Amino acid sequence: MFVNAPIILSGPRFHAAVCLLVFILIFIGLAYWRLLAAVRAKAHAKEVAFAARVQPVPDAAAQPETLAERFARGDGLDEAIAARVHQHANRDYYLLLLRSLEAALKLEGYVLSVTPGPGMSAMLLPEVQERVARAICVAKLTSYAPRIDRAALDRTVTRDLEEGNGEIWLNTLVGGLASAGIFLAPRTPGDFFGPR
Repeated sequence: MFVNAPIILSGPRFHAAVCLLVFILIFIGLAYWRLLAAVRAKAHAKEVAFAARVQPVPDAAAQPETLAERFARGDGLDEAIAARVHQHANRDYYLLLLRSLEAALKLEGYVLSVTPGPGMSAMLLPEVQERVARAICVAKLTSYAPRIDRAALDRTVTRDLEEGNGEIWLNTLVGGLASAGIFLAPRTPGDFFGPR
């Protein structure tokens, strides 16, 4: 009787059965996902509890460890010291670059001012920008290689200018000064293209 019965894979009962099967699979997947999350949370709680037992809680009345004590233990350098060294080194480096920028601008007939101007590109001709960028590249390179010979310095600075490094540093320094409220200005007010 059932041997010759056709298999019906369509119709409302079939679609209802498929929907029910999909719903059951989704429900099983969600239940499994929640079970895994609970297991992970329990394992994490055990790790935290173990870490709390293993690591002693610092005494509130205890004095902070001195730098000398840390060095005696062989663990004196840390992120805070690295940040201070970084700040110190960058302060000196950027001061050198800013002074070279200011000196080059003065040679070209410009000064740094607290009065906003039309912007560097409107003020400096391309050849002036290149000479100022060259001065910045020379200062940058000689700060890291103080014993470099003149020929190697000229080659490296020329390559830096050709690759756009000088222009990037000039824009970076001028933009940083502008964010601090310091702008380029011609020595003679109204002359935004430098001395002629």
